[in-house]
Amino acid sequence: MLARFPVLSLAVVACCLMSCATPRTSQGLIDIDGDGLAESVAVLNLMEDKQAVLIHLQKIEVCKKVHALADQSYASVKQLHSAGRLGPLELFESEAQLASASIALIDAKLALAQTGLLSVSEKTFIDTDDDGLPDMLHAPIHVDELLDEKVSLSRKLFEQRSHGYERAKTLRESGVASDGDVRAAAQHMYEAEIDWLNARLQRDSK
Repeated sequence: MLARFPVLSLAVVACCLMSCATPRTSQGLIDIDGDGLAESVAVLNLMEDKQAVLIHLQKIEVCKKVHALADQSYASVKQLHSAGRLGPLELFESEAQLASASIALIDAKLALAQTGLLSVSEKTFIDTDDDGLPDMLHAPIHVDELLDEKVSLSRKLFEQRSHGYERAKTLRESGVASDGDVRAAAQHMYEAEIDWLNARLQRDSK
């Protein structure tokens, strides 16, 4: 009996710890829009989960800023191209950078969804400072829609890179572009094709 006592004690302790452990999520009711009607929300209970979500959200915000800059740059390059001050290669590159920024933003949102910390059917309540007040609510992330959008953008990026490659070859023939320019354009095209194929595999394996 004495030899079995430590084993029995550890088992009892383990059971007690499991029963006392805080569940990662729970259900709550919050009047989100102030209409006097409470809506069901998922509540993150563990601080480490909350911090992980906040880091993902911070990354998403940075990706949004990068996307906004790429969008502004593309608008400027498009105007200069229309005025004849920039060539087609610069326009293709600016379009590709905007598409890449869009894909990076989608990937950041997908990364948050893949943590499994947000509810897929209702808003998730995140108490960022642990005071019990609803200071952040996040809507469900629609993964299927994001994956479809990523495939579409990846294909668009591949097509843009393909146009850039063909244009680089044409410019080389006219003596405007070098062999190095053509090789760089070809590499960008193949890298974009790989990204497009990976996006399709990611969507189809969902």
